[in-house]
Amino acid sequence: MDQKSIEEYHRQNVNDGTITLDVTDTVEKPQAELLGIAKVGEPVTLSCSVLHTCPPTPPKLNLSISHKTPSFTRTPLHNGIWRETIEITWTVEENDNSVTCTASYAGGQTSKTEISLNPLCPTDQAQITPDSNTKFLEGVEQDIVCSVTYTCTKDRPYIFWSGEQLPGSTFHISKQGTKQKAESTLKFTPKASDNGKTITCQADFKGNVQTVEINLRVQRSMGSLDWSFTMPSTITGLRGSCVVIPCNYEFKNLQHSMTNVKWYKLSTSGYLLVYDQSTQNIINRFKGKTSLFGSSNDKNCSLKIESLEMQHSQERLFPWMDPNSIESYHTKNFDHETIALEVTDIAALPQADLLGIAKVGEPVTLSCSVIHTCPPTPPTLSLSLSNSRGTRDLIHTPLHNGKWKLTLEVTWTIEEYDKSVTCTVSYTGGQTSKTEVSLNPLCDFHKPVISPSQDEAMEGIEKTFTCTVNHTCQKEKPSIIWNYQNLPVSVETRKVSPYSWKTVSTLKLKASRHDHGKTLTCTAQTTERETSDHITLKVKRGMHSLDWTYTMPSKITGLRGSCLVIPCSFEFKTEKHSNVKVKWYLYSTTEYPLVYGPDNEDVLSKFNGKTRLYGLANENNCSLEIKQLDMLHNGDRLYPWIDPKPVQTFHKENYFDKSIELQITEQAHKPKLSITGIPRVGEQVTVSCSVLHTCPPNPPSLSVGKALETDITVHTPVEDGFWETIRVHTFIIKEEEKTVTCKATFHSGQTSEAQIDLNAQCTYKDITIYPEVADVVEGVGNNFTCTVFHSCKGQPPVFTWNYKDMPATVGTKKGPSLTWATYSNALYIASMEDDGKKLTCTATFPGGEITTSIVLQVQRYVPKVVDPFENDTVHIYEANVAPRISALTGSCVVIPCTFQTGNKYIPRLRGLWYTNDGKYVYHTGQSNVMDNFKGRTKLLGNPDEKNCTLQIDNVQAHDNGPFCFHAEIGNDKYRFNHSCVFIIMKASPDRPVISALPVEMEPGKQFTIKCSVMHTCSSNPPTITWNVPAAREVVSHVERSAGKWETTSTITFIPTGYEEVENLICRASFNKGKYEESSTLLSVKRFEGLRMDSIGLYIILPLFILLLFCIAVGIICRRRIQKKTSDEPTPERRRSIWSQLSRRYNGAASWLNSSKETSSSPPRPPKPEKRRSIWSRFSRRGPVTSTDLTVQYKVNNVSAAATSAGYSKPRFPSPKSEPKCYISGGGHFANYDDDYTNTADFKMHRKM
Repeated sequence: MDQKSIEEYHRQNVNDGTITLDVTDTVEKPQAELLGIAKVGEPVTLSCSVLHTCPPTPPKLNLSISHKTPSFTRTPLHNGIWRETIEITWTVEENDNSVTCTASYAGGQTSKTEISLNPLCPTDQAQITPDSNTKFLEGVEQDIVCSVTYTCTKDRPYIFWSGEQLPGSTFHISKQGTKQKAESTLKFTPKASDNGKTITCQADFKGNVQTVEINLRVQRSMGSLDWSFTMPSTITGLRGSCVVIPCNYEFKNLQHSMTNVKWYKLSTSGYLLVYDQSTQNIINRFKGKTSLFGSSNDKNCSLKIESLEMQHSQERLFPWMDPNSIESYHTKNFDHETIALEVTDIAALPQADLLGIAKVGEPVTLSCSVIHTCPPTPPTLSLSLSNSRGTRDLIHTPLHNGKWKLTLEVTWTIEEYDKSVTCTVSYTGGQTSKTEVSLNPLCDFHKPVISPSQDEAMEGIEKTFTCTVNHTCQKEKPSIIWNYQNLPVSVETRKVSPYSWKTVSTLKLKASRHDHGKTLTCTAQTTERETSDHITLKVKRGMHSLDWTYTMPSKITGLRGSCLVIPCSFEFKTEKHSNVKVKWYLYSTTEYPLVYGPDNEDVLSKFNGKTRLYGLANENNCSLEIKQLDMLHNGDRLYPWIDPKPVQTFHKENYFDKSIELQITEQAHKPKLSITGIPRVGEQVTVSCSVLHTCPPNPPSLSVGKALETDITVHTPVEDGFWETIRVHTFIIKEEEKTVTCKATFHSGQTSEAQIDLNAQCTYKDITIYPEVADVVEGVGNNFTCTVFHSCKGQPPVFTWNYKDMPATVGTKKGPSLTWATYSNALYIASMEDDGKKLTCTATFPGGEITTSIVLQVQRYVPKVVDPFENDTVHIYEANVAPRISALTGSCVVIPCTFQTGNKYIPRLRGLWYTNDGKYVYHTGQSNVMDNFKGRTKLLGNPDEKNCTLQIDNVQAHDNGPFCFHAEIGNDKYRFNHSCVFIIMKASPDRPVISALPVEMEPGKQFTIKCSVMHTCSSNPPTITWNVPAAREVVSHVERSAGKWETTSTITFIPTGYEEVENLICRASFNKGKYEESSTLLSVKRFEGLRMDSIGLYIILPLFILLLFCIAVGIICRRRIQKKTSDEPTPERRRSIWSQLSRRYNGAASWLNSSKETSSSPPRPPKPEKRRSIWSRFSRRGPVTSTDLTVQYKVNNVSAAATSAGYSKPRFPSPKSEPKCYISGGGHFANYDDDYTNTADFKMHRKM
């Protein structure tokens, strides 16, 4: 390592500083070491290492096992020696006996080392389940399993059981992970004596024995006790009363000195205590209600339950006398050892019996008894007899099964009017019941006589017998009693002689075969004695009284060509015969035609080959099947015969009702349909179709709608021989499916159909508005689409938007699955006032509506004008155009525009209007104008006058612009600053404004009212109308600002006081049918309070007195004049008194106060004036000075000039001569005046 050359040094004595290199061809064996003990199924680690001196290419180590991936380590030691180590950890298997470690060197040399493992085979401790803590139930089989796990298959153990009288066991080997598991199962049924005993299990591993054991804990069964008890299986008590359950017990061995009796309720959830000396653990339902009835020392365990409730019914109880706790026993199979408690709220009727015959004046005994189960507090018996009559004896007798009989016997002397006695039983629960006993005391009578005495009675046929008794008691006729009871009996009593009465009892007897040879006895009873007469009955047997009975319907319906099964079952009253033969006959009054017999011999021709039994006679089934029904069978009545005796030996009187009538029809039953659920279009619904038939071997087939694989058909018997075939059809309703038809096809070929209306409801859901975000610009039209999904195409919803004047397009298109989508595409024009408000779409449909809305976000328009001609060579001047102007869609808009050209006058300029993209809105050449604006724009101004005003007609929602003005002449282009306008669209016009009205308007006066509205179309302004008549109207149009005009309607309104309208309404109508209106309260003073019915007495009476006075004065004056003047014309003399008093001068009437007429008097009025009313003749009106008025007014939208030349009217015009409407004619304003002026004058004169 020195910097100098090695040649500069000598090598003497340098051996100690050198190393000797030894090279060999023999390698060392690797060293192998097992870390731990090798056990099968457990992990172990093996380490193998070798020493070497070549770390760049060390030797390779390999192991003969490959269960796991080994790990390698290289460790430097000393003097250039390295250690190469391989280490592996794996789970030892049964066949891992040895491992070889091989070291391979780079020179090709190898060496090996083998290490023996000889793995051990461990075994686990044997286990037994269940363990000793488990309770075994006496008499209940349970599995006991002994198991042990081991690792090596060669060590398979043998398992042995040891114990007393053990049954056989089963052995089983199974794999459990890396181990083997051996199990032996012992099916063990413990006995009570097995308690405390031990069962041992031994697992023998080739001499290595493992032992495990279990100590038995046997829980005894309540079915095997050292004592037994007896009690009834059921007992009934009355609500509110008590019940005593009789119980006796007996120990099988020696009885214990102290027996503690308890009662429990049978329950699957535990042991519910019903009675104990300590009441702490008694369940609430019985707490305070139970006690022992008797002494337990007398082997009595009877239980008393007080105040029974309905909730106690059906409870099952049992006693417990064992000294051991009941929890040490189990209750399996113990149901039959309990008693069922039944509680009722219905009291049984008492049993009342009359002991002896009631005769007037003789004693008789009545016994009344009732059965109960509450001996401590039995029910109370009472009789309707007074307590002072007779003697009473109360007897309480135990019966059996907890029942007691309470009997009240009373003996008293019968009186004549003792007709009946009522026995009443009352219980502590409040229930009562009564039984009434009739007494019918007897009087003296003669021996009764029965007639007829020798006639023969037909079995089952009603026959009349009479019993006649002559008696002497008028009030108390004898009671006639027949020995046949519960039969119709009628009694008639009539007077035979003054001292004799005859009572005839008529008995209608329907004799049975058992009555033959019996005695029919008639007994007559009076209060003193009784006597009787009897005859021997002779009965001829009938078919209706047999040793067997059968049941079948009275009639049955069959279909021609089909089959019919008559349901029939029979039953023998006594013993059933071993070989029963069933026959069927056709009912006939004279013969016995055979319909079906076992041999089918002598069968009636129309039934031959068509009948067979439908069932087995040995199963008491006598049902008959008739095939190929014919109309000849209609009306036939059939009956079965099961008696071994021939049918001919019996009579058939009254046997008609025992037969069944066949009703054959050619019309099949119509099926019936029903719907499950609510039908909705597009949803699943179930329709059931059913039809009745009487041919179960060949039932009809049903088809409902379009057949589906999910359709289900069921056949079910109903009643009286009818069967019901049901077809269940489940499908999805389509809109066009209005009805469902069910068709029934019968075996005979007939068909019938029925139909049901689905009345399916249409569904509406999922209403949406698109776009969902309403970012809009003021005055700019935006399209919003409202969509509703519904199931019926024919019933689309009706859309309404919450903003008016929104043109909308409505359409319907196919939606997903079976749905439809109806949409309303509406054009909405925003205003800044709408910012933050909601745009709402409402879809209305039959039965309701759904709504959705979005929030409007309105932004103010920011002008961004782009001049498409900015690169052209132009002349630039100034223009005056409003940058923003509003317009009503559908109307027109006028855009005011002026421009300047400096000091230079440029004639014959061509004015043009264009958009941002250079397209022309207005051009003198129409071919250059955009298609959307052709015919809608015109230049109102004259460019030579520097006026470029533009009008756009029929404004559309998309006509916003901006629009700019420029001009040109030849090739010279002229541009103008401030020449662009943006149009803010409005969907609805402005509301008109009404001028303020007075607080109260007086009728007859003139009022000026104005209504004005703003607009942007000066060439076609809105029309203003009113809801009240106007005397005159003036309409004006004024420009208020650039592009805005105001139209004003000024009317002269004269209220009448009788207006029917409450509000004054002004309406402004625009193009396209748009309008707006405003209203204000019309406060007019009414004159209802000044009618003649209220002021008549105050006016008419003084006027009438004044009239009489004037007439008297006139007559006097007239007579004086007639005396002084004799040359008066004759017609004047013939005038009426009133007309002679009245004069007219210059349109005014005055009273004549001079004695003669002057020569200057006006001419007489024409004849109509003579017929003026009295009112008009009293009225006067002075001349009125009028000034000519010239105004512009409108009549039927035509302006004209009218001049009023003045008018006059009598002071008090007659209501009859002057109507309340305006009178036209002349050049006067007589048509302007009316009775309101009269009213005003009238009021004025009242104040004078």
